[in-house]
Amino acid sequence: GTWGRAAFSGLVLLAGLAGFGRQMGVVDPAYALVEPADEVAMRWIKENTPPDAVFLVNGFLIYDGYLAAGSDAGWWIPLLAGRQNTMPPQYALFNETESVPGYGRAVVDLVATLSENPPDTPVGLEALCRFGVTHVYVGQGQGRVAMEALDPYLDPAELEVSDDFELQYHQDRVWIFSLRDGACS
Repeated sequence: GTWGRAAFSGLVLLAGLAGFGRQMGVVDPAYALVEPADEVAMRWIKENTPPDAVFLVNGFLIYDGYLAAGSDAGWWIPLLAGRQNTMPPQYALFNETESVPGYGRAVVDLVATLSENPPDTPVGLEALCRFGVTHVYVGQGQGRVAMEALDPYLDPAELEVSDDFELQYHQDRVWIFSLRDGACS
């Protein structure tokens, strides 16, 4: 009867609570791409950048250079800020038919180029301009989320002193730059 259902519900609740503590250990903060500072920056992007902005974000090559993946919160700009970025979700590059033929190869080529030629070099800047980049996002994870040994191609200190980039936003370790007018001429 009623006592049986109540006892069963109580046991289910206790089992759930007992398992909850163990589940908290499943989430490793070292792998968190989006941090609170990134969430604030995403709101800033929505309110302060044009809808057609394209953000260069940190990433790295995977599967022997066949694909690229994001390495900080910039990877989430399309979902969290409604703007385009240079790093689509990995599954899209791997499993879906491209709506723009050659797009996946262009992403991989951009990451490969920037890994050897940072954005503030002539070769790096040319690659950004070809891709249509208007902004740069360096997230709270600084392009090293879960990959401390990774050498990200976006260095805010280098971009800040470059004549081709203009600092638009800087809070905590999040940096947003725009390409200056004429940088792509």
